Amino acid sequence: MFSFIHCSDLHLGTPFGGLRRIGSELTAGLHNATFDAFDRLCTTAIETQVDFMVIAGDVYDGIKYGPKTARFLRDRLEELVQAGVAVYVCLGNHDDVDDLLAGIVPLPRGVHVFSGDAPETFIHQTRSGELVALHGRSFPTRMVRFDLATGFPMASAGCYNIGVLHCTLAGSVGHETQAPVSTQKLASFGFDYWALGHIHTRSLTEVGECLISYSGNLQGLSIKPSERGDKGALLVTVEGGRPIVEFLPISRFKFDYLTVEAASNQSEAETEDVEDRVFGELLRIQEDLKAGTVLVLRIDLVGRYRGRALEADELNMVADNLNLSLRRAGIETIYVESLKSSMLPELTIEALSSLGGLLEAFDGAKRELSDPDLVQEYFNAMVPSGKNAAPPLLRTEFVDSIDPVQIIAEVSDEVLALLLEGGGES
Repeated sequence: MFSFIHCSDLHLGTPFGGLRRIGSELTAGLHNATFDAFDRLCTTAIETQVDFMVIAGDVYDGIKYGPKTARFLRDRLEELVQAGVAVYVCLGNHDDVDDLLAGIVPLPRGVHVFSGDAPETFIHQTRSGELVALHGRSFPTRMVRFDLATGFPMASAGCYNIGVLHCTLAGSVGHETQAPVSTQKLASFGFDYWALGHIHTRSLTEVGECLISYSGNLQGLSIKPSERGDKGALLVTVEGGRPIVEFLPISRFKFDYLTVEAASNQSEAETEDVEDRVFGELLRIQEDLKAGTVLVLRIDLVGRYRGRALEADELNMVADNLNLSLRRAGIETIYVESLKSSMLPELTIEALSSLGGLLEAFDGAKRELSDPDLVQEYFNAMVPSGKNAAPPLLRTEFVDSIDPVQIIAEVSDEVLALLLEGGGES
């Protein structure tokens, strides 16, 4: 029996841009969030005495890191290898090609980085004497449009075989397609386990005797769907050739989305009622929040109103008031990042009858656009490619951060509200 940790997408040094109304105290905590997460993971690896750690790409967050980040990584890696935990790394699209520590500091002995030129195999002997063959390939460039699994060897006889790639598995949505590969292709090599990175959502897929896993990222980076919820790594224990996978929650800062049923909002008094409803929900969440977790929320008001909708400045005021109320209550573990309203006008017979066939047409379009694969396909077709493609950094900072599925959902609610408010006039 032996064990290892599978993690990916550390994104050390992420600046956490694009978050609203979070305050200076939270900003300071987020600045160190990715470093703290990896620090906690290394401590866990040493305490649980795993045989090795696999990091499946995106150790860094692009070009934003410097000597301080590289030295932090070097120190943590040295702690691991000195404790008898070997480290195997493939580089991803956010890393420097062919150089884990960017030439700033030497690579510790016991840390192995897969080549970007061709697939490479390392043989690891566990403390119990079992042989593990780790096959992997790093990104050769920052943008990879071809299948990096091409050219991988078949499983090594007499070994437990692990494949390591930073890639986009067929069917994955919400992320830019890099190094696309199919589950059938990965399963064809006869490996026991695939440790994948790039997709920030955790998933496990069994294909015959092969387990194909995304560990997800170690720390959520924003409010977008793939960044929400508990984040961490996978502890894999292999007994009798079969992997037993356990999720290790590591992230301290948790991003999430909360919907709250709100009252109608015709007056200041009713705006205060909205605040009371949301604050009561936040107090309930606080009671169940795991110790040490800081929750960053985007809140969506739902329901129907009889008067007018809350304006943007009113929503911002409510968000600010909620944060102030939380601090006054001594709650430093919940922050309201922003507040939006998906509330719709109250339905009346007159409003519905005036819409005629518009409502039916709208409903049909919304059903079609509820397919995330179709929406992603539409979005990809609109993003320039080839010689007209956006520069890699621009894609990383802007294009890849867009969630077209969420945009469609938000816009459709706004369109329906406008139809009902306008009584079908055009």
